[in-house]
Amino acid sequence: LGHLGSNSDAPSEDIKEPVVSMIACGHFFCIRCIDEHIHSEISKNRQLTCPICRGKFNKSSDVLLIDHTLNDDELNERRHHEAKAKVLEASNMLASSEGVALDGDLWNALYLSIPLPTHVSHEPHHLYTALPREFLAHIRAATGMGAGCSRVDKPFSWGEQTGTNAGLSSKIQQLLYDLPKGEHAVVFSTTKENVLHIETVLKAKLGDNEVFSLYTGQDVTTTEEAVSSWNSRSTNPSRRGPIIIIQAGAAASGLTLTRASKLFIMEPFSRQEEEQQAYARLHRYGQEADVHVKIYYAPVSVESRLLVWRRRSAEKMTSESNENDAQFVYNNKLFENDLLEDADEESLQSNDEDEGNSVGKEVEDSVEAEDNMRTQFLLGLVDEEGTRVANMSNYDDAQQQPISARRFILE
Repeated sequence: LGHLGSNSDAPSEDIKEPVVSMIACGHFFCIRCIDEHIHSEISKNRQLTCPICRGKFNKSSDVLLIDHTLNDDELNERRHHEAKAKVLEASNMLASSEGVALDGDLWNALYLSIPLPTHVSHEPHHLYTALPREFLAHIRAATGMGAGCSRVDKPFSWGEQTGTNAGLSSKIQQLLYDLPKGEHAVVFSTTKENVLHIETVLKAKLGDNEVFSLYTGQDVTTTEEAVSSWNSRSTNPSRRGPIIIIQAGAAASGLTLTRASKLFIMEPFSRQEEEQQAYARLHRYGQEADVHVKIYYAPVSVESRLLVWRRRSAEKMTSESNENDAQFVYNNKLFENDLLEDADEESLQSNDEDEGNSVGKEVEDSVEAEDNMRTQFLLGLVDEEGTRVANMSNYDDAQQQPISARRFILE
């Protein structure tokens, strides 16, 4: 299909930038060649496929324009200055909209405005050379680990004697600060992966004998042993724990954890009823102390928007309940004996079934529509009223702008 960026038949004055095309499978082509290929396939009414790997692609969403000669290093200083100028605007929008109103430029500005420590390496990745060096430096600064580390490697900061928390999320840092000394404590999280990660960190920080866990996939014997060991473990006023970490829904039904009075929930559950079930593991018969619950959430994220949606739903439910109470009318004509005697019972039964099916279908459609709008709100595509956010209208145009070879992965 020709060399990347080549177009020998075009007049020299038409060649403005050495831009190439990349499709979703990762293969590169000169723009003219891929355009001719697309037009040829469409004219033959064929599915668009990559000429090299035959993978299917969509011409509108799966084709990126990349200027492979752009040097990101030359643009960094200007981009940093522009980013800092937008931080104030972005912070005001964050406070008022939970991030829904922020477009991609403002998110990128917030990222670029974060200064990097001078001691962090800016070396490129030895395999994924297209990753920007600045992005890798941010990862190294946040985790305290090198870009070439393996899955089994752990940050040095996870050791109990270190005074740094590099490599720990802000939630886990706060959890380590909040865990009480000399008391049993319970931690809930929504996924097995989160439970295992928290368990690994807490064992590294507090010791293996102070941390227990329950998650899906464990057998009954393992579950019972974990709860029994946690219950029987003695406390020490100078140390934190013992702590049991539980996946939401894993063996939680009927579980009694009244030995603890401190409950920590690492993220809001998708259903508030599940959170209430978690509270009930501690706040039940046999509990002799006041139960304290703390829920962690990440601001301007799906988690914070979930809390906003909950508040909206509660207010809406209260409003509808008051409205229904005010408009309720007791119609005694439905119960008059003469009407019941004259009516055909089969006709009444048929009408009741039809009316019930109609109402049931309306309720089902309403619930489905509400779930769809909730999902779009959590993803930041619509606001609380279901109105599409303005920053999505320019998405298609943004897809056609050339980007550098280093930046296309992040974009």
